[in-house]
This record gives sequence, structure tokens and C-alpha cells, in this order.
Amino acid sequence: MGFRGENYWIFSSFDHNQICADRNDLMNGRAVMAYLSFPSLKDPKAQSHTAEIVAPFSYRSLEAFREEPWRRRGTSYEDCKSRITKALLDLVEQHHPGFRELVAYAELATPLSFEYFAGAPSGTIYGYPATPDRFRKNWLTPRTPTRGLYLTGTDAAMLGVMGALMGGVATASALLGPAGFIEIMREAKGEKYR
Repeated sequence: MGFRGENYWIFSSFDHNQICADRNDLMNGRAVMAYLSFPSLKDPKAQSHTAEIVAPFSYRSLEAFREEPWRRRGTSYEDCKSRITKALLDLVEQHHPGFRELVAYAELATPLSFEYFAGAPSGTIYGYPATPDRFRKNWLTPRTPTRGLYLTGTDAAMLGVMGALMGGVATASALLGPAGFIEIMREAKGEKYR
């Protein structure tokens, strides 16, 4: 299909305020936006191909199932997951015809999945909420009060893919010592021009 590992943001319109307001239409089988990524196309050793489709919706939409045990949340929850999966595949298919027929297997993780497996409050996938208060927290750095315990990723820097990358750089820099950042940048520059 011409994919080479790049990421796509897919929107049903240019009205982003309306898209945000309609994000919970996923529960009724209609996706208004999604992020499409291809992890296997970024891995030269991949034996088969994978795609990820990510879309936001309100945790409150699934709160009724929160107290039910994993894998035993019932038919209503499984039906909801099926509608969401179909809606996401439909949205991608609209923008990339032929995508659906390449899908051999699909599995959906909901905010309840992230809460259960990662301990993420309310199923957040990007760590600590991006509020002004977050950026006032002097403890959100790679170093923690616990000896030998470091944070990395978005909680050590800022949100998003680049935030996670810079969180990794900040953590590696802290582990390497006072000249850690300079050492990492020197290595990165050397790799780029070799």
C-alpha cells in the first residue's frame, strides 16, 4: 500500500473542536479521528507486519465495566470493543482503501486495559496529566528520591513521542553524569554522519 513506517493522523473534518466533542461516537461505532502507526515497518528485523490505530475517547464511557474482572467483563463490553474496532478500521479504510483486507488479526485495548495492566489512572496512556500543575512539579524529572530509581519517557520530560524521546535522553544523561547530555549529543552526531 506504499506505507514505509511513517505515522498518520486521520481526521474526519477540519473542525477539531467538533472532533473532540464527537470522540465518544466510537462507542456507537463511528470514529472521527485516529493515529495510525506501523511499528513493524520501523523494525528491519520484523518477520510480519503490524499496525496500531489509536483514538481518544472518554474513560467515563467505560466506567460501568471498571469493577468487572479482566476477560470477564461480559457481552456488552465485548460488543462495545467490537464496535470500536470496526469503527477504527472503517476510518482507516476510508483514507487508505484496501487496508482492511490486509488485517489478519485485530485486538483492542481500552482505557480499562491500560488501567489494569499499567496501573494508569483512568486509563491514561501518556502518564501524568498535561496540566499547568504538572509543569510545576519539581519531582517530575529523571531522578527520584529513591536511590537507583529513575523515571524516563513522558514523565521525565513532556507529552508525546518527542517528549518520550527527550525523557529517554534526559534519563540517560542523568545516568551518565555531568557531561552525559554532551556525550549523547556527540554520539548522535557521529552516528548521523558516519
